[in-house]
Amino acid sequence: MQEKVKKEVKEKKEKNIKKEMKPDGYISFRVREYRIVIAAGVLTILFTLFILIMGLKYPSADGNRIIFYSALLILLLIGIICCIRGIFHSLTVEEMNMHYVNWMGRKTSFTLDDIGYCKMKLSSNQQKLILYDLLGKKLCKLESDMKGSGDFLRYLLDNRVRVECKAEQAGYSNMPALEAYLRETAVCEEEIPKCADGLYGKVRDILLEWEKQNKAFGAYWEFGYGEFSAADLENEKDELWSRRSSIHELTAELPEDYACILEAYLKKDNEYVIDQKNKAVCILFPYLVRTCSYQIGEGLRLRKMNEDVLTGWIREDLESLTKILPKRKYHTEPVVLQHELRKTAGIRR
Repeated sequence: MQEKVKKEVKEKKEKNIKKEMKPDGYISFRVREYRIVIAAGVLTILFTLFILIMGLKYPSADGNRIIFYSALLILLLIGIICCIRGIFHSLTVEEMNMHYVNWMGRKTSFTLDDIGYCKMKLSSNQQKLILYDLLGKKLCKLESDMKGSGDFLRYLLDNRVRVECKAEQAGYSNMPALEAYLRETAVCEEEIPKCADGLYGKVRDILLEWEKQNKAFGAYWEFGYGEFSAADLENEKDELWSRRSSIHELTAELPEDYACILEAYLKKDNEYVIDQKNKAVCILFPYLVRTCSYQIGEGLRLRKMNEDVLTGWIREDLESLTKILPKRKYHTEPVVLQHELRKTAGIRR
């Protein structure tokens, strides 16, 4: 659970650094294959040549030469295709302009205004992003395992391009991270307290229900909002409950690198429940994070996770915890949280 927090904050920090390198929030990034695709192609070609040399040096009297050379030819073609794909397949984004090169090296250029919609095809091993123009003609096709594909999806969502999802396999719909991406919204600072108050009440009811159903544990939850700057969360080795917050009173405006995290810690006899790895038993999710925006003309964006998605994740974590608690050993410690857990978030008027 804490990994989600670290990943979100790290992603925000890296994107802000990239943005600062360009004047006035200029949008520029590239989606491409990872180097491992080229490396796999080269290794396949070298392996094919090695087998060929060994076959010529030590020929088998009983072997079928046609099958042998056909198999080597197929391996060689696979290696060559991997190399070509790794070198050429890419999409470069410069503000509204996009330059696409398919795996065969064919180049296509189009703009944000040319995009009609994006279709996501989901399968168990990868997700495909296919762009269509206003008339339904295919513009380009990318895979989610390409470097920068996440940036491009956020670019499309920030610029309000319609994204359709279609599962290629029956029953394949368990994409929690993707669902959070698609249902994320942008909010202004004035809206935060109202949104946070509503979520606080929903989470309180969920946690109270869990406590009633699991009275045998004799445990209860302490929860609230932790408000931080990105600098407060930089050291990934420290647990979140031991972090200090540099944000004390928000009366004017939010810091540029604002992050609000929903935190819930399990307690018993007024002490925190600690597992065998000496980590607090907790539920942590980033609720609000200010990061760079990929919308044309917008510098920063305050992103809010969808409340239904977040409460759904909390219920799933509680169900898992109910099954795990009786099977593992825990102890309690009188730990002191190094930051305040607040009942609301945002600017205090």
